[in-house]
Amino acid sequence: MAGFKELIGSLEKTRAYFRDFFVYGFKTDEDFSQRSKRTYEDEKRRAELLLKDHITTTKAPDSSFKKIVSVPVDSGDILENPFYGIYFAKSFTDNDIKLHFAILDILSGYESLDTAEITDRVSERFDDLLWDNDNFVGQSTIRGKLNEYADEGLVIAEKHGSKMFYRLAPHTADELFGQFEGLDDAVKFFSETQEFGIVGNFILKAAGLKNDLFYMKHSYIIHTLEDEVLADIAEAIGKKCAVTFEISGSRKNFGGEPKTMKHTAIPFMILVSAQTGRRYLLWYDERLKRFMTSRLDQMKKVRLEKGMAENYDELAAAARRSLEKVFGVNFGSQETRNSSPVKIKIFADEQTEGFIVERIMREKRCGTVERTAENEYTITFDVFDPYELLGWLKTFIGRIISFEGGVQGAADRLQDDIRRMYEMYGGGTE
Repeated sequence: MAGFKELIGSLEKTRAYFRDFFVYGFKTDEDFSQRSKRTYEDEKRRAELLLKDHITTTKAPDSSFKKIVSVPVDSGDILENPFYGIYFAKSFTDNDIKLHFAILDILSGYESLDTAEITDRVSERFDDLLWDNDNFVGQSTIRGKLNEYADEGLVIAEKHGSKMFYRLAPHTADELFGQFEGLDDAVKFFSETQEFGIVGNFILKAAGLKNDLFYMKHSYIIHTLEDEVLADIAEAIGKKCAVTFEISGSRKNFGGEPKTMKHTAIPFMILVSAQTGRRYLLWYDERLKRFMTSRLDQMKKVRLEKGMAENYDELAAAARRSLEKVFGVNFGSQETRNSSPVKIKIFADEQTEGFIVERIMREKRCGTVERTAENEYTITFDVFDPYELLGWLKTFIGRIISFEGGVQGAADRLQDDIRRMYEMYGGGTE
């Protein structure tokens, strides 16, 4: 039977558990039924090792034997995102780590060598270390490692004639910090930003430093688990090529596991919620001939397709124009896309409630505001999905004079939500 391993082989599986521990924080072990009990225990133990002081296990309030695992972290109270630990725990083989240090040792003199020369020197110096079942590591393996390191910036690859030569990258983190005053403080700040902060964290660790300056009050630390997906998407956008990805949502299959769908998409940009920090990919579905959005935290197995997508620039321009009719991230259905503009009338006492008017002007996004009567303001939205307005509109309960336009379903849902809330709080009783 295989024993527990702290290092991570499948990031997709691990990040799903870590997200549940942090976002929900109320699930018991029985709620993690989509996989085996053994898998849950292994991921829980891995979280306890990687998250250390930030993870807690408590008894469920309605049970003496059920346990609740949670990560009660407030980003404003910590100097380092604890979820970065997941990127330092990738599994590797014995030969991976041996070959890593062997290659770096050979290149440590900053000499430029081709693959054959590097292989010969590794063979001469580390023959006893890297022999495996009478098969020495060959040129193809070392070439693959060198190309991987070139992509990551550890080595510099240069072609001379028909041969590719490699040399160690000349700069180190501590050398650069000493050369440029204030650079370490800039990296400390970058290390706790939402997108690719793990890069800054890695640089700090390489220089033996830690962030000791910046607390991020509104930092959505859990979203660092999506950065591996985000990196592939950013590369695809830069190359203007399509991607294939899988996405799992709230729907379940017959086995009780989240239903997975596969898409081929032309990606354009990342949209970020100012409220939750949740990130979405804006993409084009050639099969349906329409723009879509997908949550990054539900995406996995992103693969870049070869070649530039046809008409990429024209589609990108159309995507930007379409955003002018999107209140949140939804581009609507066939029904909502053909609906009429929504007109909402809001009451605000102009003598005492100027802050309400200011809020309407600040939060209207793609809407237009007009003062149509004393203490009355009309907001007009020409959006693809009127249903997206409802959450924001409900924050003006008690001030809504009328809701007109859009699809009838949106108005019906608003009325039904208000009715149910009225009943919930005892409306109609003496």
